Amino acid sequence: MRYHRTTFGGVACPPWPGDRNSRRQYTAEFKREQIERITRGEITAAELSRELGIARSRLQRWKHLMATAGETAVQANEPVP
Repeated sequence: MRYHRTTFGGVACPPWPGDRNSRRQYTAEFKREQIERITRGEITAAELSRELGIARSRLQRWKHLMATAGETAVQANEPVP
């Protein structure tokens, strides 16, 4: 079994079903909770990125969308005009 380079909770994560072509999708609630952790100073974006195994830029995008367009944008993963 091949493992990703990232870990989750200190344990190497096996590939997701569908591997290369599958995309993980996160709920708006999950995104909001993670950004709140950063905002409260519980964890840095870099630390959370490593914890979740996602790019720091993805977290920064969620944070930007929440700040500029709110909940609707986070749910749609796009800026709201």
